Amino acid sequence: MPVIIPIFIANLAFAILTQSDIILVKYIFTPHEAGIYSSAAIIGRTVMYLPGAIVISLFPMVASNKARDEGTLHLILKALAMTIALSGTGTLALYLFPDFIVSLFFGNRFSSAAYIIGLFAIAMLPMAFLMIIMHYNMAKGGKYFAYIMLLGSVMQVVGIVYFHDSLITVLKVMLISGSLCVTILFAFLTLEYY
Repeated sequence: MPVIIPIFIANLAFAILTQSDIILVKYIFTPHEAGIYSSAAIIGRTVMYLPGAIVISLFPMVASNKARDEGTLHLILKALAMTIALSGTGTLALYLFPDFIVSLFFGNRFSSAAYIIGLFAIAMLPMAFLMIIMHYNMAKGGKYFAYIMLLGSVMQVVGIVYFHDSLITVLKVMLISGSLCVTILFAFLTLEYY
């Protein structure tokens, strides 16, 4: 199988996991509720993008070590630890101080979104880990991870379509699907080394 296929599938799955909620919420909920959700997404998604610099440096280091038949476990562990530090701190701040952060960056325009920003940040935390694990696997030339992510993305879309009694429920579906993907991929990663 050409290496491009798993990369395409993984990126498609990641886009679905991290963006389909906005489309579905806009379709399912009232314009007012969709606006609140979109406002929360602007702030809540920052948690997912905080480790972006880690991804940029992780990919070439893993690919280089793989090409030289050197170990890569230490690289993924460091990347995950840095993600915990960065995204975990961001999540904690958004969970503990949503009103302050919203007013600091946006004034009163987005104040109605403060009640879901904490949960939004928590739902994005697995996506931050998923981004790290995805790029690690792409750099190693892995294939299975893409199909696990695709399954997770389908599960999330189906979950939101069937379970959408509130915006909080949508975020819980995202948290569950993201957490399951990360757990399964981390289990495969662990089996690979032990």
